[in-house]
This record gives sequence, C-alpha cells and structure tokens, in this order.
Amino acid sequence: MNDNIEKIQAAPFLISSSQQRDFTTIVAPGYICDANISDLLRKVVSRYNQPTQLGKAIYVEISGSEVGDIFVIFRTTWALEKYIGGQGDEILRDPARPIPFIEGLVLQEPITDDVIASTNFEIAHQQVVKHYQAFWQSPQPVQKSESFNLQTESDSSKNLILIKTQLSPSRGISLGKLWRCIGTLSSDSSSYSEVCSVAFSPDGKLIAVRYNDQTVKLWDWSKQKTEFVWDFWKRNSVSLIAFSPNGETIATAVFDNSGQSVIKLWNWRTGEQNDLPQRSREAIYSIATSYDLNQEWLVSGSEDRHIELWNLSEKRSIWSFKETEGWLGGEYSPHLHPIKSVAISPNGKILASGDKEGVVKIWGMERGERRGKIRVSLESVNSLAFSTDGQTIASGSNDGKIKFFRLNNLEVILNIVVNHPVNSVAFSPSGQILASGSDDNQIRIWDFNKGELITTLSEHTGGITSVTFSSDGLLASGSKDGRIKVWRKGQ
Repeated sequence: MNDNIEKIQAAPFLISSSQQRDFTTIVAPGYICDANISDLLRKVVSRYNQPTQLGKAIYVEISGSEVGDIFVIFRTTWALEKYIGGQGDEILRDPARPIPFIEGLVLQEPITDDVIASTNFEIAHQQVVKHYQAFWQSPQPVQKSESFNLQTESDSSKNLILIKTQLSPSRGISLGKLWRCIGTLSSDSSSYSEVCSVAFSPDGKLIAVRYNDQTVKLWDWSKQKTEFVWDFWKRNSVSLIAFSPNGETIATAVFDNSGQSVIKLWNWRTGEQNDLPQRSREAIYSIATSYDLNQEWLVSGSEDRHIELWNLSEKRSIWSFKETEGWLGGEYSPHLHPIKSVAISPNGKILASGDKEGVVKIWGMERGERRGKIRVSLESVNSLAFSTDGQTIASGSNDGKIKFFRLNNLEVILNIVVNHPVNSVAFSPSGQILASGSDDNQIRIWDFNKGELITTLSEHTGGITSVTFSSDGLLASGSKDGRIKVWRKGQ
C-alpha cells in the first residue's frame, strides 16, 4: 500500500438514472461541476450497468480532460429504498428494471497500488446517499460533493481489488467531442413557465426566448443578462419564436385578449410593435423566417391547417399555400391535419411543412405550389430542419424517431430511434452535426454522416422543447424546467 495514501484527496461521485422518472442525477467533485464536465463521469460508467463483483472496483485513468488527468474508482449496485428514506431494502425499479446506483471516488493523482481500502467507499457512500435523498426531494441535475483524505487499511482482506482501464481521446471517450454548458438563464420564481422555443439572433449575441405563458425574453447570454421582457396576456399557448433575418425584429404567435391567435412583431431596438393582419381563433404553432431578393419573409403554420407567407418588410400576407387535397370551409387547405412544424431551405426557395399525423409536404416558395410529400411517422411531426446545403431534411416526431430524407427524391436515408418524443431538431452550421431535444430531458448530438450518437447532454430536469444553433456553432436549448442553456463544443 502507498504510505502516502492518507494524504491523497478524493471526492465522491454518484451516477443514477431512471427512465420512468425522466432524470439522471450526478454528484461530482466541485472542480468537475464548475468545469461543466460532469457528463464525462456518466460516459465513463455508462457501460457498467450490472453490479460489480463483491470486493472489486473499477479503476479508470482518464487523460486529457478539461481539468487535466483524473482517476476514477467506482462500483455498481442497485438503488435501494433506504437510500431515499424508504422502509426496507426493496430495490427501486423503473418500472420493472432495477435502477443502477453507481458510486465511487474521483482523484487528481493516480493510485499505484492494486488495492484501496473499502473504508473509503463507506465514507463516500454516506455522502452520496445524502445527495441521493436530497435529489428525490428536490431534483437537481448536478450536485457538488466534498473531498476527504483517503484512509489506509492494514488488513488486506478489507481492500478492494481494482480492475484497471485507461481512457484517452483515442480510447472509448471522445474528449474532444465533449460539449459544455457555458451559460444558463433560469426563470425567476415569480414568473416560472416552461420554455416553448429559443432562437439565436443572426450575430449569435442574443437569444430570444418564448415561454408558454406568452412571455418573451431577450437574453444577452454572454453577459448573463436579460435585456428586455415582452409580456402578453397570461394565457398559456405554444408557438415557435424567430428573429427576422436582419436581427431587429422578433416574431411569435400569441392569443390576444379577445382569444384570437395573432402573429406579433417586436422591434427590440425601437420598441415598435405590430400585428400581422391575419387573425384566427386557431393556434399558430410554427413560424420560420427567410431572406431573399432584398425581402424578408415569414411563414406560419397553424391548427386550422393553413400555411401563410408574409412579407415582413411590408407586414402583409402574400398568399396561403393551397392544393386540391384538403377541403376546409369552402376552400382547399395544404394539409388534412393541423400543421405543427415549418422550415425554409437555406436558399429561401423551398418550404417544408409537417402535420399532426406524420405527413411532411414540400412547397416552392415563389408560387406556393406543392412539390411532393412523404409520411415520416404516424404521429405528430414536431420539428423540421434543412441541412446547410439544402439537400437533406431532418424530422423529429412524437413516435421518438428522427428521420433524414433527401429533397430530390423524398427517400429516407437514415432512421434514428430515440424512444422518446422528439420535440426539436437542428443542424449545425457545418451541416455535419444534428442536435435533437426530447421528452426524456436529453439533448443528443449526432454525427449526421455516420448516423452515430456523439454525446448526450443531461443537465436539464424537464423535457427539451427547443434546440438551435448560432451561426458560429454554439447550441442553445430550452426546456420545460424553465431554463435555457448555451453549449459549446470542446476543443
């Protein structure tokens, strides 16, 4: 045994998750929490979801993290009721699957011996159980643990046998692909509401946030400062939010005090407000903006199955997209079911619209003619996104699937199963990465070309309602937990 082990500091950590309760809780050392890399610990232990052999522990050396080389020792057991103050030792199940309870120690210097005293795990266990109990009372995604000096044990039978593994950027954990949270906007307690949608300004400096209580906030995320609040009638409704292409106007749809749905425009620089002339009692779920031929455009999709094209500069309706498929109140509508999502191609020439029954239609923006349709689901298409070259469209649906299909032939080229309703999808500026947000509180980052999961971001405690990229590759997320987070890819 190392004679100096009592001088080595360790801090407990805990990873435990439940699909039924939609959470992952992480207890980690303060320096890891402060560096926003607690997800690294989850990655390390993700493959160990079965109980560790009695008397043994996993020892992982991780090189090249944001906080330098770290050393992790852990073991897995099943979460018990007594960990949360319940009676007896019954295993917590989810709903029929035991919940893994992974606990261990994090060190900033290596252990050269093959064994470590089990006493240290008992010290760590007492601390993480307190955090675990606190989590079930008031969920927090990440909690800080307190460090202590490792203890020696003269009786070798009380030492744990370590099973050693090494990880580096080339072995198992892609440290260069880690994403870290660099900013959070939380709702104050007096105006807590779920986030419906977030949008970056064209220069990436501001984020517009739409809440379901019809409040809009403009957030300077780099200064961690709310610049403006735009407050409407306190009536819950869900809609997307968008910046005009010049970045001066914010658009969203709300219900006014007469109960009619209206698209509101707000010039946040001058304070000028305008309503687009169409008024409907049906909810407007989705909007998208575009710039073409010195004109700024806005497209809206609504509960009443209409798609409307607007000239933002002149604040007037150009036309409604129509075809001979859906008859509605004396005229033909573009969809047979409520329209839940719209997206405009990067060149401003193509529109995609998705409805509540899983149908996506493609339209020419210039004349409003339909160019094709594809069924991507039997459930609602909650989000659509064009790749940067405009040749591929991604859809996220209530059936828990993300599908990619080509614009030229409308053939599905990739199908990803998330198993939870996908509420939002967004391509990065490079077009190589897709971010998705789903009801299980998770943001997933995908390699579009390989169809592989790069990483999962787990700091939200409510379903993810919106993800969007800035022009320089930052990712913003909005959640039902009322928080907005900004993420940056690690170098």
